[in-house]
Amino acid sequence: MQSRVRYLLDLAVAVWVIGCVVLALAVSSNVDGLTHLSDTVTNVGGAVDEAGQALHSLSSLPLIGDRLDQPAQRVSEAGRSVLASGRSSRASVHGLSTLLGWALALIPTVPIVAIYLPFRLGHLRVVRVERRAE
Repeated sequence: MQSRVRYLLDLAVAVWVIGCVVLALAVSSNVDGLTHLSDTVTNVGGAVDEAGQALHSLSSLPLIGDRLDQPAQRVSEAGRSVLASGRSSRASVHGLSTLLGWALALIPTVPIVAIYLPFRLGHLRVVRVERRAE
């Protein structure tokens, strides 16, 4: 194989691998950015829980207190549920971003490198043998 063709193949493989890694990092970072939505959900859940607790504190008032106790409890439970969902989704999004990053980096590059590297190393061995023979 001519040295110019080898150089172009080396360059093409390197550009492919670097491009895939850069794409993987960008996708991983953007998907991980979705955790901001989970943080917002968590904040809303906390606020709803606090509103339920505030309503519950009014349950001691005469005449209306009895009517507020059950709705206040439901509001607090809903807030805690939203809070838990926000935390869970944040962890899931973070895990997904990591998995996608690795997948996008490895799936398109490993087969190319696995095919190209043995040929390239074989050529380097031939060159070394030829240089030693000189």
